[in-house]
Amino acid sequence: MIRCFISHTWREGEHHFAMRLASALKKRQIKVWIDEEKISPGSFIMAAIQRAIKHEVDIFIFIMSPASLRSRWCRIELKLALSQEEYCIPIIPVLIKPSAIPRSLKNIKYADFTKPSCFDSAMDYLIAEVH
Repeated sequence: MIRCFISHTWREGEHHFAMRLASALKKRQIKVWIDEEKISPGSFIMAAIQRAIKHEVDIFIFIMSPASLRSRWCRIELKLALSQEEYCIPIIPVLIKPSAIPRSLKNIKYADFTKPSCFDSAMDYLIAEVH
């Protein structure tokens, strides 16, 4: 079973999108690591994130928006995923709001979720990339 990490911000209602994406991935038999479900009270947040990115997932999904690109946590998570050279973890950017693409992701094709009415077709595209 494919396992993916979803990096997102809780700002500007984006957590709702992340949970919708997680639910859609699970329905397609993909195991999801998302903070709300995997980090319990009392856990060391950074340790849990590092462990997940290094050892518990096969794919890193970065929900990309102006808010996530400003988020300290999202930048840390992306940096961790980019530094996983020995594991070669694939990174799939998921664009949900028009954004300036960071240099580190410019050469990576993203899944376009900017049109809410096209969620299902964007999901089909994302799933094709995941499998």
